[in-house]
Amino acid sequence: MKRILTLPLLLMTAVIFVPSAQAKTENANNLTLNNAEAQIYRQNRRNRQIRNNQRRVRVVNQTRTVRRGRQLYRETYQIRYLPNGRTQTRLISRVRINNQPRYNNRARVVNQTRIVRVGRQRYRETIQIRYLPNGRTQTRVISRVRLGRY
Repeated sequence: MKRILTLPLLLMTAVIFVPSAQAKTENANNLTLNNAEAQIYRQNRRNRQIRNNQRRVRVVNQTRTVRRGRQLYRETYQIRYLPNGRTQTRLISRVRINNQPRYNNRARVVNQTRIVRVGRQRYRETIQIRYLPNGRTQTRVISRVRLGRY
């Protein structure tokens, strides 16, 4: 009687536990496949992003300092890099820099004293320096006094 009861009990346990073991191995295989698929998906997504970025227009603002004649300007450009390799450049702003106020058009006058040597003699010179509005300077000697020998 015990043998009759144990045989069906063993068969029942085999039927219950064997498919779960097979399911575990199948799940493990599915996980590895899923990881591979996920890796391929990530790689395709990255390539797609790179392709999309290459199709987009890239816009850059650039600033440079330019001298035109005697004037100094700061120019700001917008540069557009197109997907076909061309570039479009547009001037956004041009601002004059390093400019002195124009309300004072008079020359600035400064007197200086210096000691100079001409040959073997020394002189104390008083000079007048005029700074003109156009950026030039004029210098002239006002007085020259001979100093004693050294």
